[in-house]
Formats: sequence, C-alpha cells, structure tokens
Amino acid sequence: MKKIGLLLILILGLSACETETLVEYINPINATFTFSHNELERSYDLYIPENTPKGAPLMLMLHGFTSDKETIRLISKMDDYANKYKFAVVYPQGAKSSLSFLGQTIEENHWNAGLSLSEIDDTSFLVELTQFIQDTYALSQENTFVSGFSNGGFMAYTLACEASETFKGIGVVSGLMSGETYKNCDPLEPVDIIHIHGTSDLVVPADGTMFAPGGWGGAPEVPVMLEKWMMFNDVSVTETNRLFDRIKEVKANHPSHERKVHYYLIDGYPHDWPVSPNPNELGIDPFMSASEYIVAFLILPNN
Repeated sequence: MKKIGLLLILILGLSACETETLVEYINPINATFTFSHNELERSYDLYIPENTPKGAPLMLMLHGFTSDKETIRLISKMDDYANKYKFAVVYPQGAKSSLSFLGQTIEENHWNAGLSLSEIDDTSFLVELTQFIQDTYALSQENTFVSGFSNGGFMAYTLACEASETFKGIGVVSGLMSGETYKNCDPLEPVDIIHIHGTSDLVVPADGTMFAPGGWGGAPEVPVMLEKWMMFNDVSVTETNRLFDRIKEVKANHPSHERKVHYYLIDGYPHDWPVSPNPNELGIDPFMSASEYIVAFLILPNN
C-alpha cells in the first residue's frame, strides 16, 4: 500500500511539472518602435514586463490633446500595474492636427475621434497597430482594452463605437464622446465601459457643455451619455454608492451576462488623472487611483 501511495505522489508530481513547463513566457520588452500607416510613420512605446505569459491581456493607453505618450505613461503609472498583474501596455503617439481656425493652422498632437482637427484615420491606425502587436507577441485577442485621458478618452469611445470587435472594454478619464461619435455610434458588439470624471473639470466638463470648435461638443452629460452604452450592453443601474464622501459610484450590470457600465464622478476634482494619495494643483485628493480602478474593471476579471 505504501508503494502505491508513493507511486501516486510521484505521478502527481510529474504531472505538475509537465503543467508548469507548458507555460510560455514573452521576452520582456521596454522600447520605442515605429509603425507605418497611410504613409505616416507613427511611433509607440511597448512595455511587456518579465514573466508575462503568452496570451496575456493587452492595454492601449492614449494621451490627451497637445500631450504625448511619455506623459500618459508617467501620470497613469500603468507600467506598475502591468508588472503586478502581468499584461502588456502600448503607448501610441498621436499625430499632428491640421485644423484651420480663424485663419490659423493648429498643429498639435491629437487623436481624430470624429473631430474636424485633421483627416487622419486614427481608428484604422490603432486597430492595425493592435493586431500587429497581438500577432507579434502572441497576446490575447479576447482581452484587449483601451484607456485614454481627455482627447485620448474621446478616442477610446470612438474605438468602442467603430472597432468593438478589437477592443472589448474601455477606461475613460476626463473624456467624452464627440458629437460625431455620439450621433453615429453603432457598435457591432457590446463594450465594457468604466468612466471617471471630476465635477470641476473645466476643460472637458462632465455636464456636456464642451465647446464646439473642432468637433468636440455634442455629447450630453456623463450619466445621460452612458445611458446609450447601457442600452448597447443591455444593462441597467444596479448600484449607486457614495465613496469617501467625495465619489459618486454608479454600476450598471445584468443578472445573466457579464457586460457592464460603471462610472465615477469625483466632487470638486479638475481635469487631471486621479492618483491617490497625490493631491493635484488644487490640493484635492481624489481618494481613488484611476489606473487601479481601470485595471480591476478591465484586466482582473479576465485573468
């Protein structure tokens, strides 16, 4: 009997070893690359931490208007979360706009999220770049997401509307839908949404009073705008909470499927990527870190 027991232990041990050896890891990467699209040479930073398995999730991070990939990488601290939870992050660089306004041409880094800032097709650029990275590094096609700040958030909504087959969920901070995107949005598949916004954001007001030049304005206030996504995802509000006496949390879910829409309105918070504890220029701690909430919402349920 003892021999049989030892034999079983040995077999189980060998099986466990075989299972461990089946895990394949991606070579770690932390570098800047270029990608040619529609005769434009576009750049992006790619970060894949050590011990990231093949088939891991992929997150795109999109910077704001006039900003760049280095800034969103710095303020979001998404590399830290990639290290902890083992997923890949790509930081693409927006191209220069070519908007003529009052006789002047505005040339700034931007994402053409249904705007009139340029003729650049950023939807196809980001889809093709994403598919290239998925194929090159054997990353998950089912668990690919996009997050963006300000104009990057506008672009995330445009991708959700126009490329729902590629991006399964989005995390938006201080962004809205452009009027063009809001009017014409018709996603082929549901897209999970997490939206974070300060109520004192004067650059992209959460009440939908975004100024019109350039095509920015058009979407209603955040709760009304997200009713459209609740309809797309076939969900309804199931929870409304007050967090830390500063944050209004609203969760829309469904009892029999996993699609969801959640949003957070931070009292008195300006146009800034929330990090806590790290008060902004107004000395207001948001009591939440946007990246932590976005990763928990998009990445962790799929790991």
